[in-house]
Amino acid sequence: FCDSFRDNHREFAMFRTIFSVIAAVFLAIGASAQSYEEILRAKDLLGSDTPEQAIAILEPAARAGHPFAQNLLGAAYDDGVGVPRDKEAALNYSSAAADQGYPPALFNLGIFFARGGDGMAPDLHRSRALLERAVALDTTAAFGALAKLILETAQGPEDAAHAIDLLRRGAVRGDLAAIELLAYLMRSGAAGPQDPVEARHLYEIAALMGSVDAQMAVAGMFASGEGGPVDIAQAHAYFTSAANAGRADGLYARGLVTMMSPEEFDNGRVIGLAQCLAGADLLRRRDLAANCEERSEEYADSIRAAAQAEVPGLIETFVSIQQ
Repeated sequence: FCDSFRDNHREFAMFRTIFSVIAAVFLAIGASAQSYEEILRAKDLLGSDTPEQAIAILEPAARAGHPFAQNLLGAAYDDGVGVPRDKEAALNYSSAAADQGYPPALFNLGIFFARGGDGMAPDLHRSRALLERAVALDTTAAFGALAKLILETAQGPEDAAHAIDLLRRGAVRGDLAAIELLAYLMRSGAAGPQDPVEARHLYEIAALMGSVDAQMAVAGMFASGEGGPVDIAQAHAYFTSAANAGRADGLYARGLVTMMSPEEFDNGRVIGLAQCLAGADLLRRRDLAANCEERSEEYADSIRAAAQAEVPGLIETFVSIQQ
């Protein structure tokens, strides 16, 4: 009987221990999930009117060793969001997250050392090492950043080829910076043979992803026939997107494109010249205004007068969109 009692007691103790471990695990998971949800809320608060509330959430989580919180807090100190700018604190928090192998922190710290500033000299060697670790962990944004760093310090064609390879890998992963830089290199030939066809394709991808610089670039290529046939409608559409995003040169260029083929647009001569002049006025470029006027020399006086009358309204609309 005693032996049986001892066996049962041992089994009970064993099950109690197992149950305690399982309960602890579930409690830890629950706490971790709750902590993660709070940190996600803090991330949103950093972009709100009350970033100080985010700091109150992030600081204890960062001290507890949560790399997500450490990385966000490091960025907050770096940018002065919710706290005074403090490069040392930014470095300490970001380094703590990077030491845990947290990919976004490796990327942010790599950019931090590449940039330097506030009395801190850039450390390109350390920056490259961090970005290489981020790339090894498949951090999308790191591909373009590392390629850019390699190109800036390139010693020969091998470095350029390595950078191009990184950009292609980043582009496949949807890294906008990689796509744009690769498009520029393919268009300019700055790191190898030119390929305007690929450049136009890449710029259009970046434009569709929302890059205003890419919208301007691909619109120019469509307008001139670089990398493919001339397509005035596409050029007009992308210049319009850039203008709506606040690019006065987009408004100016949209006017020029409209003037190239005025028959493709309603009241094309009047609207095209008005947009051209309005963009030039917003840019405060008399030389551009003179170009608009030169291109409209053959227009009837009535058309030129109508265009001039449209300019103030276009400028007012452009400015109001940006507010």
